[in-house]
Amino acid sequence: MKIAQVLGTDNQILKDKIVNFWVSENCMGESEANLRISQALAAILDDDNNVIGVCSGKPFYVEQLRDWFIYYRSYTKPEFRNLDISKFLFNSVFRFLNDSESKSFEGVDVKGIYIVFESEILNSFVKKYVHNSNLTLIGWNDKNQQMRVSYFNNAQMK
Repeated sequence: MKIAQVLGTDNQILKDKIVNFWVSENCMGESEANLRISQALAAILDDDNNVIGVCSGKPFYVEQLRDWFIYYRSYTKPEFRNLDISKFLFNSVFRFLNDSESKSFEGVDVKGIYIVFESEILNSFVKKYVHNSNLTLIGWNDKNQQMRVSYFNNAQMK
């Protein structure tokens, strides 16, 4: 397995593979996948260069924190979920973004990454306030799903 950076690249072959992955996995329809590909951050590829996991993000204003973050989403093929691919993907993308000189994302200055735990498994079993990758619990949404953030180094309030 290997990680393939999507953000900032013009690799149309990889982008087409991600669109096909989202559609074939019933994550979303083709029209939505074609729109969301501009938000793709990175993908995990198997030894045959097939996509087995992908993450995307968009700027999102977190009212409780009064600032902008990257709303992070990821999906891994079910047969690979026991390999902690989502953790590897998150950690890799976080390091890449954290090490970038600019913290501007789609023209918005962001302070870190924001995640909603949509998985019932994560909501049931992740009990630490600060989870792996320094994901800090900031509360629950109206669906009783955990909301967490991970700040970039040197992030400051305005």
